[in-house]
Amino acid sequence: MNRELKRLHYYSLDIGGERFMEKASVIHFARDQFMYSSSLNSITIMIMSKKDDIEKMELLYGDPYDFQGSEWIYKTKNMNYTGSDELYDYWRSTIDLPHRRARYAFRLTDRNGKTAYYSEKGFYEELPEIGLLFALPYLHHTEVKTKKKIWFISETL
Repeated sequence: MNRELKRLHYYSLDIGGERFMEKASVIHFARDQFMYSSSLNSITIMIMSKKDDIEKMELLYGDPYDFQGSEWIYKTKNMNYTGSDELYDYWRSTIDLPHRRARYAFRLTDRNGKTAYYSEKGFYEELPEIGLLFALPYLHHTEVKTKKKIWFISETL
C-alpha cells in the first residue's frame, strides 16, 4: 500500500471562530485501564477526550492477518459515551476477538463534523496502514486452580 498519509497536528486551532478538536486531550494506551480482557475472547477498550469536544467516537478493529488482497478487513463499532468529569469525556466499547488478537484505531468526529483517525502513531486524515494502529498481539489467559474455584488471569501481551 503506497499511499501518502497526511499526519494531523496535535493541537487545536481557532480560526475565524471555528474551533477544531483538541487532539492533545485524546488519551488512550493499549494497556492497563484503557484496554483489558472482559472474557476469554473479548476486550474492553476505553478512550478519553476533552469534555464536550467530540460528537462521535468510533472503533475500527480487526484481526491483523485478515486481508482480502491488499485490503485489511476491519469492523466499525460506535464507542459508548460513559460519562465525564470536569476535564474529560469517557468512551468505552467491548469487542469479541475470535482469534484473541487485534489491531485497532479510532475515528473521532468533532462538533463541527470534522473527522480524524487516531492510531498508536498519532492523528491522520485517513485510516493509516495497519502497522501504525494500536496492537493487541495476543490475549493470553492463565488458569489458576484452587480447592473451590478456577480463576482465569488475563494478560495482554
